[in-house]
Amino acid sequence: MAPLLHIDGVIAALTRIVADSKQRGDRNGYFAALYRKVTIRVKEGIAAGQFEDGLRMEQLDIRFAQRYLDAYEAYQSKAPCSKCWEIAFTSTNHERLTVLQYLLLGINAHINLDLGIAAAETMNNQELEALHHDFDAINAVL
Repeated sequence: MAPLLHIDGVIAALTRIVADSKQRGDRNGYFAALYRKVTIRVKEGIAAGQFEDGLRMEQLDIRFAQRYLDAYEAYQSKAPCSKCWEIAFTSTNHERLTVLQYLLLGINAHINLDLGIAAAETMNNQELEALHHDFDAINAVL
């Protein structure tokens, strides 16, 4: 997937996944729908000045989302993706799992793998501690 430049691009990409998933009856759309709601809320929080550094938070959001979107695209095109994302995506083929279980597998992959990488990339060799306030603020936003 082409690199995203703005949070609106993230929302548009997630909206497409949700629509495509709904059309195909693909349960992977559940995670994308949840993620879209969260991204919209983060955008609103940035606009409302709820973060110490709104521009940095937008860049973190974009990098974070790009990791999910790249994994999703790889999975859809049958290209390799990380094992945790592969498990999350393939779990939606198991009807005995609940929607909450699909969501938790996606959240696990995204938080436990992607978040640290996106944070390090966003800080570009600066101290990660500088993100601490905004990491705490995201909980209030969500």
